[in-house]
Amino acid sequence: MKRLNKIALSVVAVVAVGIGFSGCDKNKASSNNVDDKIALIRSEVDNALKGVKEEVFNETVYAKITLARSDVASAQKKIISKVFADNMIDKLMQPKAPNGESWGEWIMEVAGLDSGRWAVGKLGVYPIDIISTQTACYDDSKTPLIWINPRTGSMHFNPSKLAVDSDKSKFCKGLRDSYKDAKTNGDKVVPLVSSSDSSW
Repeated sequence: MKRLNKIALSVVAVVAVGIGFSGCDKNKASSNNVDDKIALIRSEVDNALKGVKEEVFNETVYAKITLARSDVASAQKKIISKVFADNMIDKLMQPKAPNGESWGEWIMEVAGLDSGRWAVGKLGVYPIDIISTQTACYDDSKTPLIWINPRTGSMHFNPSKLAVDSDKSKFCKGLRDSYKDAKTNGDKVVPLVSSSDSSW
């Protein structure tokens, strides 16, 4: 709001300058002085607009991080529910999901993740930075955010692996840091071989 008020004041200043010089003798008015004042006002307006754009961008990043965290929480619950509802315990320790898809594709389908916000890997899924880069926070050579480990039959959640090579992305870095606290970096491993171990 302060920036918007600054813009409004700048506009008023432009009008005031115009009115002030319209009442003066053109021969007495310094054209250089007028140009300098107009340039100064334009600079102030540009700076104010830049500040507003940055504020809107940061709010957009925060909103996307919140949405991604909601996706994650929902996906975790749906994966656990699917495993035990379909008695998939023995099938988890296979290189591919029961329907022949990759585990990443299986997670996308089971969790109902939006392909516009999530990318599929062989073992899991990656969030996409749709704000600035239009690419996944990580490629398939790296650890996915949510993935199935077929060697152990576990579901892994690795926010600490995000944005290591993408620190220019405020979304990826912000999502990673949002799971940190004083004791942990947010990484979790959930064994799915027993219902007693499936707590988040």
